[in-house]
Amino acid sequence: HLCTRLQSRVIARGTKMVAFIVGVLRGGCADAIAAPRANTSARVATVRMARREEHYGADGSPAPSKPSRRAVIHGAAAALLLSGMTLLDAKDAEASVFHFSGKRPNALLGPKGGDRYLELCPDKPNCISTSSNAYSKQFVPPWTYNPDGATSKKSMKQAVEELTRAIEAYPGAKIVTSRATNSTLGGGWYIASEFESSFMGFVDDVEFLFSPDGKTVDYRSASRIGEDDFKANRTRIKNLRVELQNSGWMSVGF
Repeated sequence: HLCTRLQSRVIARGTKMVAFIVGVLRGGCADAIAAPRANTSARVATVRMARREEHYGADGSPAPSKPSRRAVIHGAAAALLLSGMTLLDAKDAEASVFHFSGKRPNALLGPKGGDRYLELCPDKPNCISTSSNAYSKQFVPPWTYNPDGATSKKSMKQAVEELTRAIEAYPGAKIVTSRATNSTLGGGWYIASEFESSFMGFVDDVEFLFSPDGKTVDYRSASRIGEDDFKANRTRIKNLRVELQNSGWMSVGF
C-alpha cells in the first residue's frame, strides 16, 4: 500500500522524507494518512527556502527575488508534516490543497507586435515558446490544424473550437481570454489559459495564437513561480497536442 510505504519511510529516512512525500503526493496518493509528529520539529528545521530566482519587471529591471518552485514545495511539505493534516478524500483528488498561484505577468502576456506573435521566453527552463530562437532550449515548433496533404481543410473557427474543448477537458485548466486578433497580415484568434497543478496549486500561463494563414498556431507556456518546472510545461503541451492529433493536428516540421 503506497501510503503505508510512505509512513515507514518517514520514520526510517529522517530528513529525506520531504522530497519523498512530494513525489508520492504528486503521483496521486489520495488515501487519508496522518504524518507522524515524532521528531518532526528537528527534521523540519533542516528545510530551507535557499533557492531564489530573479524575476523581471515590465521595464526589464530586476525585481526582488522570490522563492523557487522547489523551495515552495519543501516549505509546504514541512507545513504538512507539522500539522499532521489528513490528505484529500477520493472525491477531492483533483483539487489543489495549496494555492501558490503567483502574480499574473500581464506585461508578458498577450499578442505582441500588433497581434503578430507571442512573447519570447527568458533564459529559464520553466518556459517554452514558438517565438524563441530556434536554437534555444525554450523553442518549440508551432502546430498546424491543416497539415500539408490533408484530404479536407477545416476553418479557423472549427480549429478554435477543438482547442477550446481540449483545454477545458484538461485537469486544472481554465480559459481566461478568447478573442479575435487583427494584424497587418489579417485576422486570427488568441486564447489565454491558466493551468493549476493538482496538489501544490502552481499556476502556469499558456497562450495560443492562431495565424491569419489559416493553418498555424503559435503557443507559449510559462510557470509563474520557480526556476525549474520539472518539464511540466513541455509535458502539458505534448498532452494537448496528442489529444488534438485525433482531429488532424500536428507539429510543424514533424
